Amino acid sequence: MVATAATLANTITVTSVAPQSCSFNGGCLLEIPQQGLTGTLLGNPSNVVRVCGQVCKVSTADSTPASTKCYLPPVATTYSIDSFTINKESYLMGVPFSSNS
Repeated sequence: MVATAATLANTITVTSVAPQSCSFNGGCLLEIPQQGLTGTLLGNPSNVVRVCGQVCKVSTADSTPASTKCYLPPVATTYSIDSFTINKESYLMGVPFSSNS
């Protein structure tokens, strides 16, 4: 008998995170003290930590087997865009073309 697909779900319980706050621009290191999480995240690119729906990029230099550290992503809200210019509106201009012969 050959298995063609498998789904495995291991829920973890995170008891604390640090820092408790960061700027809208992100970039702060988030620490998640959870044994084995770093190896799980680095072992498979489909395993990720998401903050506000965006991937928190793991810092391999700062993480250990007992604690994972990742860089918080920017949070683009109407307030942050208007007040801090986190993400600017931009336009793509030019002449459409095709490379098909």
